[in-house]
Amino acid sequence: MSALKALMRVRLASFKQLYLGKSKTKNGKERNKAVILALLAAYVVVTFGFLFIGNFSMMAQAFMAQGLAWTYFSVWALLDFAVMFVGTVFTAKAQLYEAKDNDLLLAMPIRPRDILVSRLFMIWVMNSFINLIVSGAAGLMWVVRYPVSAMGVVAFLLISLSLPLFSLALSALFGFLISLATRRVRNKSVITTVFSLLFLAAYMYVINKSNAWVESLSYMGGYVAQALHPVFLLRWIGTAVANGDVKALAGTLACLLVPFALAFWILDRTFFKNVTTVRSAAKKEYKEQAYSGGSAAASLFRKEAKRFVSSSGYMLNAGLGAVMEVAVGVLILVKRESIAVLFRGGAVPPQYLFPVLATALCLLASMTDISAPSVSLEGRSLWILRSAPIHPAAVLRAKLQFHCAVSGAASVIASVLVCLAVEATPAQWALGIVMPLLFVVFEGLLGLLCGLKYPVLDWENENQAVKTGMAVFIAMFGAMGAVVVLAGVWAGLSFLLPMELALCADVLLLAAVDLLLYRRLVTRGAETFASL
Repeated sequence: MSALKALMRVRLASFKQLYLGKSKTKNGKERNKAVILALLAAYVVVTFGFLFIGNFSMMAQAFMAQGLAWTYFSVWALLDFAVMFVGTVFTAKAQLYEAKDNDLLLAMPIRPRDILVSRLFMIWVMNSFINLIVSGAAGLMWVVRYPVSAMGVVAFLLISLSLPLFSLALSALFGFLISLATRRVRNKSVITTVFSLLFLAAYMYVINKSNAWVESLSYMGGYVAQALHPVFLLRWIGTAVANGDVKALAGTLACLLVPFALAFWILDRTFFKNVTTVRSAAKKEYKEQAYSGGSAAASLFRKEAKRFVSSSGYMLNAGLGAVMEVAVGVLILVKRESIAVLFRGGAVPPQYLFPVLATALCLLASMTDISAPSVSLEGRSLWILRSAPIHPAAVLRAKLQFHCAVSGAASVIASVLVCLAVEATPAQWALGIVMPLLFVVFEGLLGLLCGLKYPVLDWENENQAVKTGMAVFIAMFGAMGAVVVLAGVWAGLSFLLPMELALCADVLLLAAVDLLLYRRLVTRGAETFASL
């Protein structure tokens, strides 16, 4: 039991460090970053809480007015499960079947069951956090809109506590199926990233359409009830809470808890075999060919590229902005007429359309922070680069070049799409491409300098280096602040100069700042890297 408690403490500490960073600095003082990130987490909770409160408020008012209170709770349970399942299925895959520390833990005097329970515990914590937001919103609107009975409250609480366990059971099952399907895939991280992007796209689509769907559901309460009534589990959940039906509650708890018990029984008996069996993977056929040497700069660039594509967490968290930039460019091209209408005859003059879109591209570029965690990702293998006969400035230049290659390519594509959408003049074409590119370089330089100033080299999971650390925080929000400065410069100068000349001032400002930051990177930055 002591080993299990120790494992759970380690899991909770890793979870805290992943999202809040370490609580103390080397001097023993509290980190301001932890407070700021905690406030950001609270903001996310409040934002999603209000989103669900608005949706459940409409459903409660409509369903309960039609005498369909049970349908309200059925929809709540279905939505709660869906959000938990989507949010943790990939975590279950990684933690239960592909964890990288299994060999280390199994070499210790720790029972495999304790390792399994500690991993299931962390997935349950994530499920419970999501469940708290969704169920809290549903319960609040229930209390406000409908009479509450004591038995109904008991049923609601018991079902709320059981739903995370049911979701955990199915997440473990589908995590195993996903792991089995991707086991023989060579570029597993790329496949994982593609699946994650598809999930994210579907999630954003659902969030965007949620209000319209909820409103439609509210008008079609009878049809919704008719559709859900044959699903006995959803009917039991609704009846148990709305009517305080004890039999329905007992049947519901059995349907939710028995699958979890069965899943745990199967995992307990197969966990050791799953994590110790060496499975064959896709093999690459060797073809003899002449070896061609390359320069150190090219080798370092390839190293950065391989590191990026080998980590789904790195690609998703640091490179998602590049995908969004291209997506927004396509959206602007498709919706160009609707966007132009906003600037015709409104409070904003039409000549502001192009500079606003150019500044928006810079804002999107600030969300691609590949360079910021690149120093921290070297981790304990940093000594390899430091001991190689390579100047530290060359290593930093390779990191900057890869950041600019990924983010710059996305920036050029988005800029071309925006220029096509607004039928830009030759001067606007030049400014629309050069200005975002200079901002990409600025973001890359700022991220590297922040990464050198605040490195996180003692991470246990690479996601800690990618998601946390003052470097990532300052680089992203500092770049966003720079966008505000750029907008202020061209907006202020537009009263004195033509808009193209006002944008030229931003281009000159960015070029000057880039030169200063680059000089600092290859001098003081290289010295700092050599001393890490």
